[in-house]
Amino acid sequence: MTYPRIIFDSDNFTSFQKNALITLLKNDDLQMEESEVLDKVILWGKAKTPNLPPDIKDWTNENFNSLKATLKHCLSHIRYFQIPGKDVLKKIKPYRSILEENLWMTLSQDLKIQIGSRDGFASEVFHKLCDNLPRTVVAVKINNTNEILGGYNPLIWKVDGGRVEKSQSTICYGGITYGPWFSGNDFGMGNGSDPKR
Repeated sequence: MTYPRIIFDSDNFTSFQKNALITLLKNDDLQMEESEVLDKVILWGKAKTPNLPPDIKDWTNENFNSLKATLKHCLSHIRYFQIPGKDVLKKIKPYRSILEENLWMTLSQDLKIQIGSRDGFASEVFHKLCDNLPRTVVAVKINNTNEILGGYNPLIWKVDGGRVEKSQSTICYGGITYGPWFSGNDFGMGNGSDPKR
């Protein structure tokens, strides 16, 4: 479809019937960014779901479940893996509870794979992209060598500081000025030689 914005930006868009929206979403040739399509589908769902608070921060589990029910059969037609990582965090993560759990887990894993040298090595970037995501793999290639180092964190990264209790799987996450640290001070990322304890 050459000009999908004519439909998506229409004043009548939120009054479309669900079957019409699904037919539109099934079109493999929508010439529009998939993150924008998702925005419009969420907008349509909100308009069709009664009693949603205007601010998502005020939503209850019941509100998310109502939106999920409204968007049933629509969400499966979004091409999530065509959405850039920055938009996954900004546009999908706030609504992750309306997705099937395995889809969100796959998306968050895919997002972790995308995170790399293109984002730089500032610890603040690491926290922006990885905080509150479980099961993180960190891999680093050492310059001018063929060495690849890394570690696995089965827990959720947080900026408040903490340490895995089992010494055989020591992982430390300090404040916002530190990225991940593995095995005490052996391997890590941050503004100093030792993470905040």
